[in-house]
Amino acid sequence: GLRTPLWTMRQRATQLLGVAMQFPSFPIVLEAYRELLADVFDLPALRALLASIEDGRTAITAIETAGPSPFAQSLAFDYVAAYLYEGDAPPAERRAQALTLDRGLLRQLTGEVELETLLDPAAVAEVERELAGGRLPAMTGADDLEDVLRRFGDATEAELVARGADPAWLAALAAQGRAIALPIAGEPRWVTIDDRARYLAAIDPAASAASDAALASLLHRWARTHGVFAADAPADRWGVARDRVERAIAAALTSGALAAAGHGRVVEPDVARRLRRRTLDKLRAEVAPVPPAAVARFLARWHEVGAGRRGLPALRDAIARLDGCAMPFTELESRVLPARVADYAPRMLDELGARGEIVWMGAGAAGGGAVRICGRRRAGALVAAGSIDGLEGAGPVHAAIVACLRRSGAQFLIAIEDAVTASVLTDRGAIRTALWDLVWAGVLTNDTFAPLRGTRGAKPARPSRARVRATPIATAGGRWSLVEALAFTAPSPTERAHAQATALLDRWGVVARDVTELEGTPGGFAGLVVVLDGLEEAGAVRRGDFVVGLSGRQYAWPGALDRLRAARDEEGGVVALSAIDPASPWGALAPWPATTGENRAARRPGAIVITVGGDPVFWVEPRARRLSTFAATTAAHATALAAVPALTRRALTIEQIDGAPAHGAALAAAIRAAGARADYRGLVLDPAPRAASERESPADP
Repeated sequence: GLRTPLWTMRQRATQLLGVAMQFPSFPIVLEAYRELLADVFDLPALRALLASIEDGRTAITAIETAGPSPFAQSLAFDYVAAYLYEGDAPPAERRAQALTLDRGLLRQLTGEVELETLLDPAAVAEVERELAGGRLPAMTGADDLEDVLRRFGDATEAELVARGADPAWLAALAAQGRAIALPIAGEPRWVTIDDRARYLAAIDPAASAASDAALASLLHRWARTHGVFAADAPADRWGVARDRVERAIAAALTSGALAAAGHGRVVEPDVARRLRRRTLDKLRAEVAPVPPAAVARFLARWHEVGAGRRGLPALRDAIARLDGCAMPFTELESRVLPARVADYAPRMLDELGARGEIVWMGAGAAGGGAVRICGRRRAGALVAAGSIDGLEGAGPVHAAIVACLRRSGAQFLIAIEDAVTASVLTDRGAIRTALWDLVWAGVLTNDTFAPLRGTRGAKPARPSRARVRATPIATAGGRWSLVEALAFTAPSPTERAHAQATALLDRWGVVARDVTELEGTPGGFAGLVVVLDGLEEAGAVRRGDFVVGLSGRQYAWPGALDRLRAARDEEGGVVALSAIDPASPWGALAPWPATTGENRAARRPGAIVITVGGDPVFWVEPRARRLSTFAATTAAHATALAAVPALTRRALTIEQIDGAPAHGAALAAAIRAAGARADYRGLVLDPAPRAASERESPADP
């Protein structure tokens, strides 16, 4: 009689399936397969349908409609239902998210690119051969010859003979009154008797409504049997004035019978779709999936980890890659940004914030005290402001703070306290507690980073107690404002989805369902597929199977694919990263390898993963007490240990190695050789001293 959470039901079902997979011939498993294949999918009916298509009893007709048919509509709904539990959102809500996307605005955001610049020449040549009859069976008589004339239009006797026609068949058609030779462009051309009137009207020099209509009819057939073309080709073929053909093309463009291909050339819409699909197929086939180690090498270079860049320009580029990524502030300042900026210091982040270039906000109720840092221009479209309505425990103090900031704009803490105490009888401690509730919920932000440093950048674990670990000075620093004020105009759902999709592509290079689940993207992967497909149609991104083991559709920037392919043949060095750093693919774009001990590696704040050549070698748990090794990379242990002091900024105190005390572990001697010292807790690896040049930050140019 109790409701069971959906995630619990899914977990139990997964465990049951894991047991059932060990017994493939178990009667219940066999019955499940039979029910799916026979009752749900109805494979016998599918076989019967395919057989009827093969022997000609069932015909296939392609119809283009303004909207989906009832059958196609049900397929679309079934697709949504297949991901019903993604984010535990009701199906109606998920359908509403897809329907709110403005396709016209999406085309503006993804960009209108000239078709010819996107097409692969080999794909174009292949499609043009097919349109010219390259897949038609050989002609066997006069009837087949008449079908060719009806489908492709006028042709000389030499052209028909080259297609495999017999001149005797032409004589037979002429004798039966089914074909005739007309003088077109100064030479005799064979046409069907039904086309005679159209050709005579079209090539008539006296322009009239009837001749223009006949020319438009011939032009439409020309477009269906050719690829991309300009007005010169049909004008020269039929010997008519070019301006008449251009007028017919302009009318066809207005009516939608033709589509612009760029540089004054046009194409029939169905042919354009074939060209796009064929080009996309060739582009997808160019990239073979790369192994996880290559992805790790690629991401390290994509984020410029260890590249030695310095100063504010390097920090700007690093933050641009991390736009909207949720992570604890302490992790961002202690590991993520120093891995990208060689001379990183907190004052550099403060300087960009003081200039108004970057902003921060809480990651919301599900963020667990994480924050998001964004460029100011992109923040409004990228991150949705939190709401007091969904805040647990919100009361009059919370509402008074929000009302004060909406009324007066950005305010210092002392002004907020005066305004709230005037309307709500409460003490200043309660005001600061409510203020931090609003911060973690993504409702409030500050124009400095001092408050985050005062709270150690993390939400306290027990909200029922004193929830503000910040000192009064840190909490009072800077001006507080509403996150919703960062956007001058409210972005549409389409603009927000476009901003989220491009931000994920900028951060990961390759985007798939695993990435959106890891980042907790609103709407999930299904909410971004329409945008990603639009970017693919515009030629901005590519879709294919790029990373081994990554599930579902994968999208990537073309430049990222080039670097991903290059990473397969590159050699990587030793890299130490935060386990939640987007520059580390483990647990996101690639699964974690098995560890030697009982501890399982995971993307936890505070944990460190150390790789050699892209392969993970060590996983150090938060607070560095336990170190786990990966069994597949034992040969790289010594190489990794030798480089650890130069890669870390804090001392690593290792108490256990693969579950055993550090002093007696097999790796203890190698760790001591790497410069570790022993103390009562275990082995301590001190960071290498930094040079004076690394402690000084050059002025921003």
